[in-house]
Formats: sequence, C-alpha cells, structure tokens
Amino acid sequence: MKKRVDIRGVMIPNDYKFFYNYFEMDSTCPDDVKKVLDAMQPGDEVEVYINSGGGVIDVGSEIYTMLRSCENVKIYITGEACSAASIVAMSGYCEMSPTALMMVHCVSTGARGNHNAMEHTAEVLRTADRALCTAYTTKSGMSEDEALSMMEHETWLTAEQAKEKKLIDAIMFEEKEEKRFMVAGNFELPSEEVLGRIRKIMGQAEEPKKGDSVFLLQQKLIFLKNEGRNKMNNQQYQEKRKTLMNEAQVLIDNGDAEGAETKMNEVKELDEKWDAIAQAQANFNAMNRDPVAMNPFGQNGSVMNFAGEIQEQENIYDSTEYRNAFMNYVLSGKEIPEKFKNEAGPTKTTDIGSVISPVVVQRIIEKMETIGMILPLVTKTAYPAGATIPTSAVKPVATWVAEGGTSEKQKKKTGQIDIKGYKLRCAISMTLETSVMSLQVFENIFVNSVSEAMVKAQENAFISGTGSGQPKGVLKETVETGQNVDIAATADVTYQTLVDAEAALPLAYENGAVWNMTKKTFMKFIGMLDANEQPIARVNYGINGKPERTLLGRKVVLNEYMTSLGATISADTVVAFLFDWSDYMFNTNYAMRVKTYEDNDTEDQIAKAVMICDGKVLDKNSLVTVTKKKAQ
Repeated sequence: MKKRVDIRGVMIPNDYKFFYNYFEMDSTCPDDVKKVLDAMQPGDEVEVYINSGGGVIDVGSEIYTMLRSCENVKIYITGEACSAASIVAMSGYCEMSPTALMMVHCVSTGARGNHNAMEHTAEVLRTADRALCTAYTTKSGMSEDEALSMMEHETWLTAEQAKEKKLIDAIMFEEKEEKRFMVAGNFELPSEEVLGRIRKIMGQAEEPKKGDSVFLLQQKLIFLKNEGRNKMNNQQYQEKRKTLMNEAQVLIDNGDAEGAETKMNEVKELDEKWDAIAQAQANFNAMNRDPVAMNPFGQNGSVMNFAGEIQEQENIYDSTEYRNAFMNYVLSGKEIPEKFKNEAGPTKTTDIGSVISPVVVQRIIEKMETIGMILPLVTKTAYPAGATIPTSAVKPVATWVAEGGTSEKQKKKTGQIDIKGYKLRCAISMTLETSVMSLQVFENIFVNSVSEAMVKAQENAFISGTGSGQPKGVLKETVETGQNVDIAATADVTYQTLVDAEAALPLAYENGAVWNMTKKTFMKFIGMLDANEQPIARVNYGINGKPERTLLGRKVVLNEYMTSLGATISADTVVAFLFDWSDYMFNTNYAMRVKTYEDNDTEDQIAKAVMICDGKVLDKNSLVTVTKKKAQ
C-alpha cells in the first residue's frame, strides 16, 4: 500500500502548527510526517510530494532523517524544493517535474551583540552549512567544496540542471528510451558468475520460494548489482586506511591542521564505503537463508556475534588477560593490545570500541533479566538485521477447525516482520578515583551500571518507542475497535473502569495478559472495593519479599515510562493497558561493544556500551488501553 506525505508551504516546528492551521496556511511540521510513517505496515511504500519554499532548517533535518530511516521512499518535486525542502528531497529516490525548481543556499539567522557574538554566530552558521551539505554530497557524490560553493551562491536549478548534478534521479514524464548499444567508454561488463547468479534469482522471482518476498528478491539483486562496483577486500581496506592515517599524522606533525582534517575526512569516507560493503554482504547472507529463531543466549554455553553466527564461549575474550585489558581500556582509555583486535570485525570510526567479554555479557544479561519488569516477559529472538520473517516463525499460529468455529476476534493471524538493526547506547562514568580497583570490583560496577541503563532504555522503547531509529512500542499500535476504555476528563478511575477493560479483552488472550501502569496509578485502586466488598487491588509478598501486585486477580507490571493518573495531561493519554508481553518480540544477539572517551569537565572516563536490537508487536489483539481524556 502506498502512503502519501505532502511537504507543502513553510516547514515549521510542531508547536507552530496550530497557528498556520488557524489561518488556513499551507505548512508542514515533523508530526505531519511522523503520523504517516507510524501508520505504515511492512511492505508499504512512501510517496513524498514537495512544493515548499523551505523553512526552519532543523525541521528539514528531522524530516530528512525520518525518511532516510524508511524503506521504499519515492520523492516527487512538483513545484519548488527550496532551502530546507531541498534537504528533504535528498532523503530518497527523487523525481522532479520539468517545470519545477530547486534552490540551495546557506543557513541564515538573526543576531545581535558585540563583535565576539557576531563572530561566534558566523562560525555556528558555517558549521551548520557543512553539516547540511552532507545531504547533497551523499545524494550526488559531489565534493564538499562543490556543495558549499553551490550553497554560498544561492543556486537555482531546473530539473535538467538538478539531474545533471545528480541531485535528483529522474525527470517526471521523461520518456525512457531503451539503450540498444554500448558505446566506448569507461565501463566494465559483469562477470559470467554474476550473470549466472542474477539469472538464478530472476528465475526465483518468477516462482518465489515459500516465505520469500519481493523485497528479499530485490535486496538480493541490489547486492549483486553493487558487488562489482565496490570490490575491496578487508586487506585492501586495512592497507589503504593505514596509509591515509599515516599521511594525516605527517600533516599534523608539520602543523597542517587543515590538510590533516581533509585526510581524516577521506578516512571517514573509506570507512563508510567499507561499512556499506559489509552491510550489503550481511543483508545478502540474511536474505539467502531461511531465518530461524535462535536462543539469545546461544547453544551449549556459546554466544552469538553481530552476524548471528555462533561462537564458542571459550575464546580469547574470556581470558583473564583480556578482561584486565578491557578494564584498563574502560577506566583509563588504554588501548586494547593488538592481538585482541578482530581484524574481520567492524572498523567504522564511530562505535567501534572493544568487545565486552562473553563472561561479563552473560552477567549483564542475567542482571537485566533480574531487574527488568517487562524484559523477562517478552519473546526473545536473534534474527540477523535485515531479515523479513513471518510472525508464525516466532509464535505459532493457532487455527480453528470447521466444527469449532468462533469469532474472527479469537483467530490469530499471521503476517511479516521486517527486522531492523538499531543501536542502543548507554554511557556510564568511571571516575579517576576508581582507576585502582580489582577486576572483580570493576566488573561488578560495570555490570550493574550497564544493566540498569540498558533495561530502562529497552523497557521504555517496549512501551512507547516510535519505531524510527528505535523499536516500536506497544502504545504506538492502533488499538482494535472496542478495546479502549475512556476516563472522562472530570472523572476519576472506578471499579467499573477495570470491569469494562476486562470485558474488552478477547477470550483467546485471557490467560497471558497483564496490567501495565505506574505505581502512582496502581495506588489509586488501593482501598477500592468490588460489589462483594472485596478489595480489587492486592499486594502480596513472595518468599523473597518482592511485592506481587494484582487487580481483580490479574498480575500488575509496574513501570516508570507512562503518565500517572492525576498528572496534568495536554492530550488524551493512555494511563494503563492490558497486554500479553509474549506477543512482543525483542530481537538481539546480546553482543556488546564499548567505546571510551574522557569528559573534559569532570576528567571522568566515560564508557559507552552499544548493542544492536529491535522490537515489535507480533499480535496486538491482547492490547486493551485505558485512556484519560484531555479537559476541553
């Protein structure tokens, strides 16, 4: 299904939208785009139509980022794409009307103050220009100098000129003539091997395998198409990177900071190219095998790397020597010895860091499962990022025989899930005073700090994640008809509220659903009695002394990521919901890396732990929401 996004009029922050709506003026804010993207289903396409003179540059950057994060995006410039709107046009495949115009220019602002303030503002604007010009360079392949020159001269472009500069991919309505002959020039014919593999995939496209989608086939073709353009093995990459770094060091030693910066930019471009090759290979590998759900903790004491491959736990990263080296890296930034570096692993300049020992990772996982309220309840998988899988591969689908016919509401339906690879980061501070400590003490502190930060971020995403750059939360799903209970703005929660919510829960989802709310909301029910004068809210204490809460006999899971009853709300807000958390999939292989840097203000060593994960609702039929209405 195609979803349409209109970029019309001035591009404004969300808070200004009411003003433009009141005066019936065309405008676009990030929320306009977000609403469309949040409603997307797997396989949907996004069509973006642009006719805008631009606006706030931050808005353009935010919309650009949202669209770049989506698949199957097509952009059409129908009138003009100027300033911030031209940035949005760079976010995907773009066609331009032959009568349309594109304009690019430098960032502008108002300023006042003394000469220091003016000089500072000028530097900020130059920095903003360099940041934004990456949209043009990434799309077209032009150099940064060429892009900045175009911006500085406020360049207006026709469709032909924009196509010539590769800022767009095609001109709308342009007749596409079939190329019958190859002419002399700098080109390379594909190898017989590549031709054979393409013929094989094209044959698959005519008769797809069970579970194979058009998207997967497209990804396979894309990989083969780009394979010949990006030929570079790991050894060539390492040698070229080393050469560039040595050249940069020479320039630094000679006092040529500008030249060194240019050389470092070449290193970044090389890293990005290598990452693209590695990503293409990973996507192809994921698509070329049938996805199978795996135990996130591995098999027989093993762990899994980012590629989803099983590695034996007894390796160099579990040695005392490596664990001590890792401790020194986190506490003081001391580089990991060369023998522990994985030359075949990722090498991008951002988030490269060092591998966390499998022993420590296992402790982090165990700690997360212990302190988490929601994490232990979700369905955990370890599919490779980029895979598209049927929901039935994660949760079996129950079907009804003809004699046992029941309502459609009770039948679980299957569908497809696209697995993304989002980076989850958490930063912890290790003070200089802790630089002298035993390995055991360090690992205890590290495990506790990372576990707490990761659990909070994960469970917050499980509930309210946007699905853009992070997992999609339960409350971002559209609740089924009849499965929401409203509390009037002037009313308070009552016993009947719970009764209505329980009545809205389909019978097929009766057993696994739990209540989800904040502690403050739960306390609103304490002392409330049912028709038989029995308390509807109970708190029991288990053998370990941990409180166990129930409402009408149903388990309550508390969290800190929702709005509490009694709080001031600015819009209709879900304050409690029923949901079976086994119908939520959390996908990760739990492989973690750490990168360190020093906080110049505190002189503390900051360790940033990174893991790759995604999360999605498998079946939303167990979701029943309780919504507090906004006061009119």
